[in-house]
Amino acid sequence: MSDLRHFFGQLAGESYHNADGSDRQAIIQKCDVGELLILEHEPDNPHDINAIRVLRETGEQIGYLPRDFAGEVVSRTAKGAAFYAAIAGIGRAKGRGPYGVALLIITDNGDADRAMVAEHAARLLADRPRRHDAAPSIARPDEGSGTPIVVWIVVAVAVLMALAVLIRSLA
Repeated sequence: MSDLRHFFGQLAGESYHNADGSDRQAIIQKCDVGELLILEHEPDNPHDINAIRVLRETGEQIGYLPRDFAGEVVSRTAKGAAFYAAIAGIGRAKGRGPYGVALLIITDNGDADRAMVAEHAARLLADRPRRHDAAPSIARPDEGSGTPIVVWIVVAVAVLMALAVLIRSLA
């Protein structure tokens, strides 16, 4: 029986171009919240042997998992865990700058199939706007009132706590 768990994280490298010259920012603008992604280990990456590419099901790359987390995914996957990702949100700071992508990371003991993961992601993300242009913009901590700083601190602490719980439960 599958034991699906989840937490939220961020995409890395989303403002770079891909090796084939395609623009990740242009690809991200075609994405929808809830869209399942493919996590592909890239052991020959010259910068990080644990690099994990994040791709749309079309094969278009939108970025990478953050370096520290990618190492954990590679290690846990070698022990039988399975990791999946879906887009949890897409936004820009005050409507300017590059698009950032929030990820829903789903993990289990290797028994789930993509249909089960898709259903789980759909339940978790049901109340979120499907398109990035319908989502509220993300405020930059250095602009406006001090409220965005508090929000980002709370989000960062929640993500770190979720990662700690996940790591402890998988150990």
